Amino acid sequence: MITTINTSTEPVTFEGRVIGLVLRVVALSIFGYLTASIASYLVGGEISGSGQGVVGGDAGSYGAELEEIRRRLEQIEARLDRMLRE
Repeated sequence: MITTINTSTEPVTFEGRVIGLVLRVVALSIFGYLTASIASYLVGGEISGSGQGVVGGDAGSYGAELEEIRRRLEQIEARLDRMLRE
């Protein structure tokens, strides 16, 4: 039943159709969860809902990296200004 989604093989009775529908929903939910778990593992994240985002980092480390990028950009701009003045 699970592998026959969208085929011509359908249950005939009402009860069979209800059971088939429930099985389809459960099967697709499990497949989606497994797919998301594998994808999360491959990108290094956690699926525990810890709020860390996709890659599992914390906001403090991103803030420090951003400050370093800003500092380097200011250095580059200062060098360009000196070069243009010469």
